[in-house]
Amino acid sequence: MFGLDISDRTLRAVSLTRKGKMISVNSINEITLPAGLIEGGEILKSDALVPYLKKLLQDAKPHKIKGKDTIACLPEHQSFIKVIQVPKKNGQLQPSLIKSEVANHIPFPIEEMYLDWQIIKEQAGPNAKKLNVLVGAAPKNIVDVYQETLKKANLVPIILEIESIAIARSLVSFDLKNSNVGSLIIDFGLDRTSFIIFDKNLIQFTSGITTISGNRMTDVISKNLSLSQAEGEKAKKLAGLDPRIGKGKVALALQQVVDDLLSKIREIISFYKEHYPGGNQINKIILAGGGSNLKLLDRVLFQSLKITTQRGDSLTNLGKKNITFLTGKNQSSFATAIGLALKAIKNDYP
Repeated sequence: MFGLDISDRTLRAVSLTRKGKMISVNSINEITLPAGLIEGGEILKSDALVPYLKKLLQDAKPHKIKGKDTIACLPEHQSFIKVIQVPKKNGQLQPSLIKSEVANHIPFPIEEMYLDWQIIKEQAGPNAKKLNVLVGAAPKNIVDVYQETLKKANLVPIILEIESIAIARSLVSFDLKNSNVGSLIIDFGLDRTSFIIFDKNLIQFTSGITTISGNRMTDVISKNLSLSQAEGEKAKKLAGLDPRIGKGKVALALQQVVDDLLSKIREIISFYKEHYPGGNQINKIILAGGGSNLKLLDRVLFQSLKITTQRGDSLTNLGKKNITFLTGKNQSSFATAIGLALKAIKNDYP
């Protein structure tokens, strides 16, 4: 079984192997998709996507991926995951109560969604009549097309998992010592950035925004410095937020994007503190996704927020041996695929 990360412009696959407690990468690959096959996480051209899925597995290194069983991700912005409180009825949790409560949190008709949930723990004190429940939801039309497309590629979708769960599994150590550490994972995508509150070894809630993304950074640089898109992308990668490069022009051009990011981070942390009174203080920020490689981004966030900020390590829950092909900038981009593969090889992972 392998992990399969499906996004608008990229496919990534990771197969892991385990010897005792040592988990290592067995096969890995990524390919770029042409525009129009997938948009906003929705597969628009299922038949056209199938050859790319087959090529992804055939060309994996150092070994092609032969297995058909896969754990694939569902797009974050098409899904919902959150810890909610659900009242008990006659001392028991009733599925109908979960559905009615979830309906208060998502802007979609509940009958159009697939739901999954897990009881976290019973409340104590004044909330003793309620249960904490981790709920995941995804639109049926999105899920059905994902399943159909994978089957067309002769694959067997064992699990379709919300992307944020896989990202957290990859980047956060599940050692119990981390149960008192509240973290904010920020996943920078091409067209969207996701914010994941991870606390008490669980995702508490997620949020997303399209006004902060890798493409928006490129657009801002290109516009402010009168560059082409290709030149703006190159300038972003070379200079980032480093004021010493290019007389700081790129860093200055990105200042509004950084300000928007800081504002969003403060908003999310404040929301968590207000609405999750039993939660831990957010004392770590983990950066993920291709945009996390922006030069000095971690330092700028730390200086402004005074919260420890680090680039995510996709190998946190893997052995460091025999993974020289997963180094440098592409490591953070494989966080989702590795998280899915961890679920595939060790099903007791959260």
